Amino acid sequence: MNRRTNAGRAPLICTTCGSESPAAARFCMQCAAPLPPRCAECDAEVPTAARFCPQCAHPVAAPAPPVTATTRVAADSLSPRAYTPKHLADKILQSKSALEGERKQVTVLFADVKGSMGAHLAAGRAADAIEPARAALGMFGHVEKETAGMAAALLAEALLQTGDLSAAQSAAAEAITPCRRSLRGMYEAAAHGVIARALLRRDGAGARAAAEAALASAAELIERTGAKTLAPALCEWRAELAAVLGDDVTRAQLLQQAQRGYEEIGAPLHAARLAAD
Repeated sequence: MNRRTNAGRAPLICTTCGSESPAAARFCMQCAAPLPPRCAECDAEVPTAARFCPQCAHPVAAPAPPVTATTRVAADSLSPRAYTPKHLADKILQSKSALEGERKQVTVLFADVKGSMGAHLAAGRAADAIEPARAALGMFGHVEKETAGMAAALLAEALLQTGDLSAAQSAAAEAITPCRRSLRGMYEAAAHGVIARALLRRDGAGARAAAEAALASAAELIERTGAKTLAPALCEWRAELAAVLGDDVTRAQLLQQAQRGYEEIGAPLHAARLAAD
């Protein structure tokens, strides 16, 4: 028997107002009237009082309870329109299509902004990266939640490089949740790296446990997501911890690993920076 999923089923047509609702709906999305049930097995329309489908004899779910004045008022009170001022609701509806187009533009724009910030950071001009990062965070936070996390992670790195440790730690902490929700593991790992370094630079060896936990989170994310391009940076972060703890041998070994890692991934500027140090 040819069974169809909800995604492949035709929409339900309301006999009261004529509008369409998803196949799995029990009430009309426009007027809240009960919709005619369909058989979950063969998708045939089933009479309201039927217990079995007249086409395939599949059991029918219990019919939806009738809509009364009380249930209609309760349903209406849960609608966003019930607590949204009319002028604001109209503005939201009018801007919906424009917002969809804006999201596409933001995806392209973010790539340009991220490249600009990355260039500033790579050239050692962290201060020049802060304003673009702040602007990106404000813009993308309203339009694209997934890029907001990436912008916050980049801002955190820029703030860290300028010495604003508290602000860097706060920005990194704010980046973690949106990066996790949007599956941006590399940027979430980078945010953990910022937190570890900010703690070490502010609190020294007293932040060892918290820094180690942050670095462990970064390492797990790099391994799980395959973000190998961040592995050399992780070696640098661990080298900073070793330096704070006075372990010069481990620090030197980690920096050598980082230099080789940068060379392997084709990042000669970073490799040269470590060689110069």
